[in-house]
Amino acid sequence: MGSRLCSGSQRECISIHVGQMGVQISNACWELYCLEHGIQPDGQMPSDKTIGGGDDSFNTFFSETGAGKHVPRAVFVDLESGYDVPCDSMGKSCVL
Repeated sequence: MGSRLCSGSQRECISIHVGQMGVQISNACWELYCLEHGIQPDGQMPSDKTIGGGDDSFNTFFSETGAGKHVPRAVFVDLESGYDVPCDSMGKSCVL
C-alpha cells in the first residue's frame, strides 16, 4: 500500500510505502522514476542535462544530497524482518 503527501507551494512529495507488497511495488515505481528522469542507480545524474532537457520536475520526488546524489523522498515500512529487498540494480539485497 502506498500514499503520497505533497506540500502546496514547494512541489515536494513524500511517498510512504507500507507492507511487503507496498515495498515491492514501490521498488518498481522508483526504478521507473529514475529511468524517466535519467538518474543513475548510484543517485548521480548526467551533468549534460540532455535526458531531462533542463526540466527540474524530478525535484518533486527526489532530494539532492550535499554530495550531489539524488535520493527518493520516500519512506518504506515493512514489519516483516526476514524479507529481502534488492537495494540496487546489480541484484544485491538488504534486509529491511
